[in-house]
Amino acid sequence: MIILAVLYAQIVFGAFIRHSGASAAAGQGMRNALLGSDPNTGQIAVWPSNGWALLNVLHRYVGVVLGVAVVALSVKLNTGLGRQSSPHRVMLFWLPAALVMLQIVIGVGMLAMFLHTAMRTAHLAFAALLLAVLFHLRLLVRHSAGATAAVSAGEAQRFATSHAAASS
Repeated sequence: MIILAVLYAQIVFGAFIRHSGASAAAGQGMRNALLGSDPNTGQIAVWPSNGWALLNVLHRYVGVVLGVAVVALSVKLNTGLGRQSSPHRVMLFWLPAALVMLQIVIGVGMLAMFLHTAMRTAHLAFAALLLAVLFHLRLLVRHSAGATAAVSAGEAQRFATSHAAASS
């Protein structure tokens, strides 16, 4: 649930950066694709001194941390699936990790292509798709956990009933 909330906030933060004019504040082109340049010095900076550039770079840093968290979640969910899961279900649980990788490629490409409108739109569209997929997976996991608990409770009741009858 925390990852969903942070992802939603990141999408809103990205929209703010886009519409406030801060999109190009940390520079454009391949030179600035990963970090960003400080408009005051013209140098690549991990922490730019300009406020708009700093917001832009913070969006990238949050994206990296969020991406790592989503990939870790995908790995954790896939390890818990077990061998009996269908290939479709396994693929569904790997989809968030694939979408994160695609987001990175699109984000870097967007800066390399000087904020081309199609790239910006794709960046937002795949972020929204990632949010929808993660929400769907959360519902699937929640439903599976409820079904497992119900089956376990039913098995426990049958076990208790059969043992009570056997000991009478």
